[in-house]
Amino acid sequence: MSTIANLPLELIAAVLQKLDNVHSLLSSLLTCRAFYSSFQEYPSLIRAEVFRRQLTPALIPYSVAVMEASRIPRPHSDASIQALLATLYDEPEELTAPARFNQIPEPYLLEMIRTQVIIERFVNDYATEAWSLLEKEDPNLPSNVMLSEAEHTRFCRAFYRLELFSTLFPSSINGADSYRKGTNWFMSRYSPWESEQITSIYYFLKEKVIEASVDTIAHDIELGEYMTSYLDFDWDHYTLNRWIAQGVKFISQLISADSFEAKRTLLTRHEHFPHDNAQFLDVIEAFGRRDNIDTSPTLDALTEEQVLASVPPSILDHDHGPFAAWHLIHVPLRIHANIAFNYLETTRHRDRAYVFWSLERLVRHNMLARFGELPQTDVEKHTYTDEEYEEMRESWDIRSWLFLRGIHGYWEKGDENEMAERRRQHDRDARMV
Repeated sequence: MSTIANLPLELIAAVLQKLDNVHSLLSSLLTCRAFYSSFQEYPSLIRAEVFRRQLTPALIPYSVAVMEASRIPRPHSDASIQALLATLYDEPEELTAPARFNQIPEPYLLEMIRTQVIIERFVNDYATEAWSLLEKEDPNLPSNVMLSEAEHTRFCRAFYRLELFSTLFPSSINGADSYRKGTNWFMSRYSPWESEQITSIYYFLKEKVIEASVDTIAHDIELGEYMTSYLDFDWDHYTLNRWIAQGVKFISQLISADSFEAKRTLLTRHEHFPHDNAQFLDVIEAFGRRDNIDTSPTLDALTEEQVLASVPPSILDHDHGPFAAWHLIHVPLRIHANIAFNYLETTRHRDRAYVFWSLERLVRHNMLARFGELPQTDVEKHTYTDEEYEEMRESWDIRSWLFLRGIHGYWEKGDENEMAERRRQHDRDARMV
């Protein structure tokens, strides 16, 4: 009997390339020796085509751009950054051409697949958490959110854009002028609501990092030496940004780490902590305030058509939903059009992913009206007492004292004397040897 297992390996490879995602590919390889043999013969070609089918066409250029950004020799030159971004913005099809895409080395393709899987998981978490907040405020909403293809692409693309920023600008000290020009050029291609999408992703990842690390920050001796805050994280966004800037794979590792030691190793590893990463929040604020702040009109003085005509056109997203939500929230703030993003008053709206939903969804569920009724400040935000801040500062002093004496690891209030005695005994034993 003739079966698919009897076909030539190249024909089996052509069949495997039609699978919709990498998980299906891996499962299929376990079902048939011929499938596995075909994959062994054509691994890069099969992986590349399945990965291409797994991503929507709008996301593939971003996946390739992030990969190629990681391969640019450091320090990154203006020319190398602008060449990659120009291709991504103006000729994205160049990044997806088979002659280029199918030649991606296998290790890099595997990293691209891992990144996509992680981003998919984060997109699901963000959309689910945002919808849960909306559902609490309106019980008439469906209990579960099912993203449209366009919404899913929009969420994923914002994650990729932040990942690309962190990869292209790993440091703010490799020439201040070059850094400023590069980051300005990066941000100049996005509309304010697209910039708000990236900012929303930043804050979502920030909360994930805080949730995964707060206990370690409060108890690790080395992080106490660095005076890393475990209370008001807005106060210490510089340190947090250095962790967020390591990218989604690092953040996923941090979330998955199941012990204090595993988390402290990640948080204090040299490339993750003392590194001077580009500060995304500083960049986006500085870009918004770059010029004409006193003469530019406020949003309430412009029509929607004038606002749309004044920003870079989006070549990927023609849905009016993100603009409608952004415009509704920002007009009452009476702020200048050229700084109309990263405004602190939109914190609660970002938690609800307000610039990601489609116009059809916003209209069908009357979501714009509810966005307009949200308080501008986060009334649920915890405020800390002077006593709590003083206790944190005291812990820094104690942990710094221990760190300077060569003591590392977990610290609990009151056990510094025992730790110091253990260290003295260790030194005495070493001298005896």
